[in-house]
Amino acid sequence: MKSLGALVGGSVAIFGASLGLGVFWLSGAAWLPCGTAWLLCFAPVLATMLAATQLGLAPETRVLALLAGSGVRLITVLGGGLLLTDIWPGVFTKAFWLWLGWFYLTLLALEAVLVARDLRTATTAG
Repeated sequence: MKSLGALVGGSVAIFGASLGLGVFWLSGAAWLPCGTAWLLCFAPVLATMLAATQLGLAPETRVLALLAGSGVRLITVLGGGLLLTDIWPGVFTKAFWLWLGWFYLTLLALEAVLVARDLRTATTAG
């Protein structure tokens, strides 16, 4: 449960810092693309982490579950991004894809760090 809190807290911190920089550079135009990109990336990360931690899987199996979740996340993020840019091309421009790539990579790194920490804790405790 500790990892889940760290995932949510870290993700919100990354979002807040990124949005702050985006608003500074792009004025109010950053809110919608930044928030949508974060939500598209955060929802599958949270679902994967919830499934991996709440199912009571062994730490080694949890890593495999999170790896499989990466495929689901990739399909969700790219499919959602393509759908949004197709439906609202004036709102979701190339800058949206930069937000999407940024959040995808940072949340992936955050998740990897948390899983590695949990795995290390489980192997040293057991």
